[in-house]
Amino acid sequence: LLCAKRSFIDPYNASKEDLCDKAAKKTCSRCMGLKTRMKYALWKQIMNYTIDIVIGPAKTLQEIYEHNSVLSGKWSIVTPWIDSYFFYSSVQKIKKEYKKENRHRILFVGSLIEFKGAWVAARAIKKIRAVYPDATLLFVGGDEEKEEKYRKQIEAICQQDGTSTAIMFLGKKTKEEIHELQRNAAVYICPTVCMESFGLNWAEAMAAGIPIVASAIGSIPEYV
Repeated sequence: LLCAKRSFIDPYNASKEDLCDKAAKKTCSRCMGLKTRMKYALWKQIMNYTIDIVIGPAKTLQEIYEHNSVLSGKWSIVTPWIDSYFFYSSVQKIKKEYKKENRHRILFVGSLIEFKGAWVAARAIKKIRAVYPDATLLFVGGDEEKEEKYRKQIEAICQQDGTSTAIMFLGKKTKEEIHELQRNAAVYICPTVCMESFGLNWAEAMAAGIPIVASAIGSIPEYV
């Protein structure tokens, strides 16, 4: 949210850029041109002088804002809502329905847009398959026409790495279908490369009893 690249420049070409490790504690001035700096200064003034109280999903977010002198002392942290549907299946039920052939199945649910990190998962599968040759990576979502180019990028990565047979694009799924996929997955992944304050998909995966592997970015480590 204080990341110049995501907020003002181009978050849709993340894999073409060096990943930024500075967003956690301060504004990324190395990404900002003069016009962007002016936008940021104006936005900061507007936020501080017009907002009396802000409701946020994580203490990490509050710390980042207040470190940058934005909305200091105006925060109330409220945990986001998670659909209770995902709580009904106990861990015992998951173990009961768990199939041996799915023991190395990896699940990604969400947009294929680059800052969500689907391409990171595609690059990782080569290393994973070196240890677990039967590992498979399932992508759920990303049926929109604008995401087609990102799917092609992922396919190109897998073709280059010789892992095309290790991935499957399943398209859009209903909640019931996603829940079934979760029950048959070894792990859920959230490989985002851009700072996030909260992610409903990985939160619901944890609520359903699925172990997750997630990027140490934004408030994700706080929730995990």
